[in-house]
Parts: sequence; C-alpha cells; structure tokens
Amino acid sequence: MYHRKPLAVCMILLNLAAIACLIYLAVPYLMHDTYVANPDAMIPAERWDGSGFLLVLGILPMLTANTLGFFFIFKKEKLLPRLAVFLPAIAEIALAAHYLFISFTQYNN
Repeated sequence: MYHRKPLAVCMILLNLAAIACLIYLAVPYLMHDTYVANPDAMIPAERWDGSGFLLVLGILPMLTANTLGFFFIFKKEKLLPRLAVFLPAIAEIALAAHYLFISFTQYNN
C-alpha cells in the first residue's frame, strides 16, 4: 500500500484550495455577473469586475501553490503529468490577462 508523506498531502490540499478559489472567482467573471453587491460603497463594483480584480491579485499565490505541488506531489512521475499541475495557473493568467485588457481598453477610451 502506498502512503503519501504529510508534506505531499498538505501540497495537495493547498492546490485544491487554490483551484476552489479559482472556480469561485472565474464563474462570476465568465458569466459577466453585473450585480452590484454593495451599491452604497465608495466605489461600487459589479461582481464580474471584483472577481477579475481578485483573479489578478491571485496570480502569485496560484503560481506558488502550483510550483510547490510540482516539486512535492508527483516526484516520481514523468515530466508531462507533472506539468499538468500548472493548468490552473495558466487558466488564471489567461483570465487575468483578459480582465486587464478589457479594463485598460474600457477606461482609456
């Protein structure tokens, strides 16, 4: 029977938490949810705009979690399955780049 080391289990849990946060933020962003959660705020933001901003802020923690997962979870696997750990980070970078592109073109016109 194969037992995982406690550090590998922690890295798996960290990556799962990062993926859950990515899904939680990507759904309102991709659905372009225009609901304003707090209209009385100083700068009210639509839900898709807030999610896009948090996706941009979450790039570095996601890359950190995926890099740690790459080094500690699948040590004995081949390189290609180990690189699959970076798929959530690539998805988050794509969404954040889209948000930044939309934001800069929207506010510069």
